[in-house]
Amino acid sequence: PAKSGKTTTVLNMIADDAQNGRNALLIVPEQITFTYEKKLAQLKIAAQYAEATSFSRLAELVLLRHGSDPRPQMTESAAFFMMNVALEEIAENLSVYRRNYRSHGLLSQMVDFVSECDDAGIRAEDLALFSYKQPEGLLREKSYELSLILDAYRAVVKRSYMSETDSLKAAAKAISESNEFA
Repeated sequence: PAKSGKTTTVLNMIADDAQNGRNALLIVPEQITFTYEKKLAQLKIAAQYAEATSFSRLAELVLLRHGSDPRPQMTESAAFFMMNVALEEIAENLSVYRRNYRSHGLLSQMVDFVSECDDAGIRAEDLALFSYKQPEGLLREKSYELSLILDAYRAVVKRSYMSETDSLKAAAKAISESNEFA
């Protein structure tokens, strides 16, 4: 529950560990990393022994250390560019989204859509199967085209970039295969 003292408890634990010379890594959501870096700095001794980071930054550090996939991580602007390339590649197969496939609004929606699919573990094949189970009509067409877009985008990205999901999976694999993290 909010305001129950969870943050204070964790920060006190980190301070105690720091006083005993033990390092700590505080994993927080990306958008509040800086806030927690400040909180650790206020604890003075903990700032020397502790670091606040996000899962994506942790994955990046693990991959740098273990020399995994050489592809760079996807940036927001690269995601828009890659979506544009993917839509261009499949434009002739689109009917519902064909008229707007070059619009910034659709690019933005499709990048968000892919992110939501990644978060939910939805594959292009899942969407295609869903579409085939629908009766003829707009839902069937849209879900099928979304499966094409998702598949094309992931293929385009895989050629040049590592998505955040790929990065997290690769880091998890590196951690599980390393004795360093045991």
